[in-house]
Amino acid sequence: MRRKNILITGGCRGIGREIAQSLIRDGHCVAITGSNPERVEAARAALPEYCLALLADVTDSTATAATVGKVLDNFGRIDVLINNAGISGPGGLTWLTSPDDWWRVHEVNVGWNRINQLLTVCSLARE
Repeated sequence: MRRKNILITGGCRGIGREIAQSLIRDGHCVAITGSNPERVEAARAALPEYCLALLADVTDSTATAATVGKVLDNFGRIDVLINNAGISGPGGLTWLTSPDDWWRVHEVNVGWNRINQLLTVCSLARE
């Protein structure tokens, strides 16, 4: 199998980090993103030097475009996008959740991830 260049949103911990580690063991180039600077730095320290860990907020289209650009600058292309970034809400009953809390969960888990997919597909066309 040909070595792939893979971008994983939310790859600094949990499922995303496990996916990244598995793909790295299989010989792929992996770029991971996270929104917490300390977690991104910790992940960066644990990655091989040919991989990337980038601070990025999936709800920010400018940051998303910049992230795609950095990955392309380093890898030349993106073969696979794994949209793993996600958060959970404050818990409890939905009708007791504030609109702001509900919207933040929706924005991270659904909203801008579609923008990420679009930007990645557009970046593939730049090859």
